[in-house]
Amino acid sequence: MPVEGQWRRANTPLNRRDKRLLAVAAAVAVAAAAAAGGVYAAHPSGRSDAGCAVVSLPSTMGGAEVRNCGAAAHTFCRLQGRVDTTVAAACRRQGFAADVRSVAAAGSAFPQARFAVTLSGESPAFLNGTWRLSFLAGGRYATEHPLNEVVARGRIVVSGRTVTFGRETGSVACTTAGRYRWSYSGKVLRLTVISDACGGREIVLTAKPFRRV
Repeated sequence: MPVEGQWRRANTPLNRRDKRLLAVAAAVAVAAAAAAGGVYAAHPSGRSDAGCAVVSLPSTMGGAEVRNCGAAAHTFCRLQGRVDTTVAAACRRQGFAADVRSVAAAGSAFPQARFAVTLSGESPAFLNGTWRLSFLAGGRYATEHPLNEVVARGRIVVSGRTVTFGRETGSVACTTAGRYRWSYSGKVLRLTVISDACGGREIVLTAKPFRRV
């Protein structure tokens, strides 16, 4: 009967082989517990921000935390610090100032500044005259024509030597985005079109180089 067999097994002394198997099993269990403790000690539940660039940015939900660590933090500060002053300031505070400075020193940062150009002989005639283009913090820009009359506002996205103009509002705003190659040297900003369905914007941005004012 099953009950009788169970009683016999429970009351029969262990032989040498059974004792050896139990000892091995106990040793394995102890080693596993020690390893688990070691993993927990090496990876505590608390999160450390050491070696990380942590930036709080506004969003439609009220705010978002962007966190990059190690090599990713250096890359983030080099690329985003050039177009967003909030990111640049946070990177400097958290020990990544060298990455922000290296971009500026290399002359490869898209400039946050005000530029102007005067056009003539263009068609339609509205395009002629002085245009002023201001690049502001957070990737924002504003276009004035004539001076002191803002006719368009929008956002730029910079990726290496490519800049995309888009999300425009205003009396002469373009409804589509435009992509351009850019260079900046000696206070002169040059833009070359890659693709832009908005012909008026292409003429204004590429007819002549913009000079910093």
